[in-house]
Amino acid sequence: DASYSLGMGAVSLGIHSKASGHSSHAEGSATEASGNNSHAEGSGTEASGENSHAEGYTTIASGNNSHVEGAWTVASSNYQHVQGKYNAEDTKSKYAHIVGWGSSDTDRKNIHTLDTDGNAW
Repeated sequence: DASYSLGMGAVSLGIHSKASGHSSHAEGSATEASGNNSHAEGSGTEASGENSHAEGYTTIASGNNSHVEGAWTVASSNYQHVQGKYNAEDTKSKYAHIVGWGSSDTDRKNIHTLDTDGNAW
């Protein structure tokens, strides 16, 4: 029912936030939503994949239809969900879901993964 919908073009709310993708939305501090229909929120987040969502602190959702949350996490494969902190990046679309629990950029690790065949670790 269209009577309850809100249509927006590119919307930027916050300090140094930028929404440049078609129908994208950036809010918070230093966030960027450059993918079409993407949403970046929090601080230092980037949603560059089409229909992607990045939230939290310094997270990156570059895969199409991906979602990332937490801190210093990266979802670079399509249809991927990543949460936690400092995950080991999956650039080969092996995992649908990742929980990262590393301690720094040079010590990235995953404590839980679910691969695209349904196998959990």
